[in-house]
Amino acid sequence: MVDSVERTAIVVAAEEILAAGLWCVVEVCVDIPGQVWDRRLVIFRDDGEGVADAVAEWVAVTPRLDARLAGCARDSLHAAPAAPRRLCHLARSCS
Repeated sequence: MVDSVERTAIVVAAEEILAAGLWCVVEVCVDIPGQVWDRRLVIFRDDGEGVADAVAEWVAVTPRLDARLAGCARDSLHAAPAAPRRLCHLARSCS
């Protein structure tokens, strides 16, 4: 679950992404050693609080995946490499 400190950081990151004219995207780490991240959810919200709500919902249903917030272009949905990235959730070890 996303705690209040993480939520505040997610709201700030979301507002930076939105201010750059981008949509927010939840990415999950599909290869931890290689740090390969895969986009899974585009959040079509224009407010940081709404983005944080969507991230919290995503984490609630996929708690076993590391997740981060990134940005994508609104016109093409392509990744925006210069956008801020914020780690949202670290999955707990299964062992």
